[in-house]
Amino acid sequence: MPIFANLVRWSAIFSLLAISAGCTSSPKATAPQATTSPTTATSPEPIITPLPGTSPNLSNPPTTAQASPTTPGKIIPVEINEVEAFKHSSGLFTINIPKGWIKKEQSQPNELLTIWANPASKSLLVLNIIKVPNQVPPETLGKELQQLVQKKFGQQPNFKVSEPKPQSNGRISVEWSFQEQGEGNSIKVEGNSFVEQQNDKISVIDVAYPQLEGSNAKTKLLEVANSYKINPAVKLP
Repeated sequence: MPIFANLVRWSAIFSLLAISAGCTSSPKATAPQATTSPTTATSPEPIITPLPGTSPNLSNPPTTAQASPTTPGKIIPVEINEVEAFKHSSGLFTINIPKGWIKKEQSQPNELLTIWANPASKSLLVLNIIKVPNQVPPETLGKELQQLVQKKFGQQPNFKVSEPKPQSNGRISVEWSFQEQGEGNSIKVEGNSFVEQQNDKISVIDVAYPQLEGSNAKTKLLEVANSYKINPAVKLP
């Protein structure tokens, strides 16, 4: 059975990426920083194959910040000028995060999901850490990651996903894109996904952003993804 068979982390991602007719914004706006307290799912069952179980309920995505309304349907370009170091309270991982992005976290046995978002620009950083019982070959990790992206976005217009590509830091990456449609809107959404295994923990990192002129999203979010470091000796919270 696929490694990520029960890994349901995409409903929040897709709801934030989707372009709605009522989306409004102003140029160069920055989503204000908000804080959300981590919540812990109460399900006693792990969610990683071959262990049975269910994933956290992500039907409620991170709270969206309101940008100043101007032209309905317009999305501002991603402009990341500052990042700040984030260290998980458990000591499990560190990563640099775009300043002011909203954070939401959910966990349950054998999985930790953390999402950072800038709703005004429909941009996301998603980190999923899962515990697995054994070592997984890199080629298997890459194919599983590609299939996960294909499964969730394959029905979108002009969907494309690259072949898995080994990185110099030991990760496997895939690039993907699709055309998002909304009332009076059509925009290309791009994303990069990475997977790595350290001991009994697999980390999946996703960055996603609309392709807009004046955006530095791809360069900056790839730098953010590369800043991620896990301490595999720490137990999942």
